[in-house]
Amino acid sequence: MFQAEALLGLRRFERGERAPAQDVLALAEQRYQGDFLVDDPYDDWAVPVREEMRRLYLRVVRPLAELARHRGDPEQAGVPVAAGLSTSTRPTSAPTRS
Repeated sequence: MFQAEALLGLRRFERGERAPAQDVLALAEQRYQGDFLVDDPYDDWAVPVREEMRRLYLRVVRPLAELARHRGDPEQAGVPVAAGLSTSTRPTSAPTRS
């Protein structure tokens, strides 16, 4: 659901449909529950999916911040950016086995 809503919201944002984009992007942002299969760091197949979903999440929070700034809500504008920054600083590769 996250991926479909994120892509729909981004399309709407790119077309300039601010209100519908805001609604769908906010829903997608709420649905993102963190890194995909983070509890299984040794599942190599999951790493590309995990990274793709993380990049998509970052693509979601940036327009949300822009929309909040456009509404004149600087406090809300910082929330998605801060969430995206904390997500982007996590390690992107699985630990190696000894």
